[in-house]
Amino acid sequence: MHVPWFKRVLLAWSATGSLLLLLTPLQAWTPLLGWGPALWLLVSPLAMLLALEPALPLKWLAAWLRRRSSRRGHAARGLLPPARPA
Repeated sequence: MHVPWFKRVLLAWSATGSLLLLLTPLQAWTPLLGWGPALWLLVSPLAMLLALEPALPLKWLAAWLRRRSSRRGHAARGLLPPARPA
């Protein structure tokens, strides 16, 4: 699957911002900047990605549902152990 360079840049920007907010003492909210760091590190790249590819969340949801249903199919055919009853 070919992903255009700008989408890769936006996803890398968002992933880097997430890591910065999780692994460093950088705060998501500061008295001086407000929500500025979180906005520029997380919300901005995701908003730009959605503006460039509005159907992307639906594609990701469809892929997740296909993967989920294929796992259930494997369990029904005996390829995966059955779930334990509660």
